[in-house]
Amino acid sequence: MPFGSHGVYVPPRRLNPHIAPFEVSLVRAAELFIDDVMKEVETSFEKAGDQWNKLYPSSETELQWMDAFKAAQYRFCEAHNITNSTDWLFLAKQLLSDKTFFRDA
Repeated sequence: MPFGSHGVYVPPRRLNPHIAPFEVSLVRAAELFIDDVMKEVETSFEKAGDQWNKLYPSSETELQWMDAFKAAQYRFCEAHNITNSTDWLFLAKQLLSDKTFFRDA
């Protein structure tokens, strides 16, 4: 099957005599065009490594925030014996869903 096989049903010509004959569906034609573009994007992401989503460098203030945030999280994990990312992520998700914690929620 081709890379973007999507199961588009094209009825037989005898059921659609009013439609001009064609070899490639519009969806497949778009896939053929997009495939090359997507490969270029994926290649650029791979070359960028973990920096693929950085549009511009972090400001000095943002770097200070991140340092303070990391230090606070480290202290919290040490104090509560949290030793794996799964437990920390669970707590972070709970905090994000707490509508009373953030002013913009």
